[in-house]
Amino acid sequence: MTVQVAMDHVIEVQSHAKNVSQYCRGKRKKLVWMDCEKLMDDTILQLNRSLDGIKSNSTTCSDFDAQTWLSASLTNIETCLSGSNDLNVSNILQPNLSTNVSQLISNCLAVNGEFVDAENTTQVGGFPNWLTTSERKLLQTTSIDLMATRANYVVAKDRSGHFQSIQAAINYAVSRRVGNQRIVIYVKRGVYRENVLYCNCWG
Repeated sequence: MTVQVAMDHVIEVQSHAKNVSQYCRGKRKKLVWMDCEKLMDDTILQLNRSLDGIKSNSTTCSDFDAQTWLSASLTNIETCLSGSNDLNVSNILQPNLSTNVSQLISNCLAVNGEFVDAENTTQVGGFPNWLTTSERKLLQTTSIDLMATRANYVVAKDRSGHFQSIQAAINYAVSRRVGNQRIVIYVKRGVYRENVLYCNCWG
């Protein structure tokens, strides 16, 4: 399987990164090594999730989810390469983190994308068939009040919701999520000056 081959290559690159860490004497090289090591860890996790989603009997991850993780994996690889080039230390990982890995993941995206497209061709009222009737109605509503009452959590700057920040709502929602449950967070109109983070360890 192409995803497995891509993951094997990334694991090999990760092993190389650990071996060259002793040669990272300068500040730039250390920064690149630390960033790339973290990105490789994330990539392996995301490729594992992609494998789970591609399995026909998977109940925790769909083909669409797998496509998301594959895309994130490719972004990680490109970020590592771009960072090493920008800091002129591409000799650390680039010989091993070659375009082969990026090409393998790109191939995975293309193949899995065919399955995603096939799934989305079956639509109900213009929405993918994996959306429930209540979820379709929620997306179609133009009533702000209805949206707020149907959402699991509401974010509002004026304290009229459950949370004042998007990050706080996500953190709480993830901690309360059960299995593959879909959680809806309604964000009321306003200016939210924050960097929203999603941690891989949340599942």
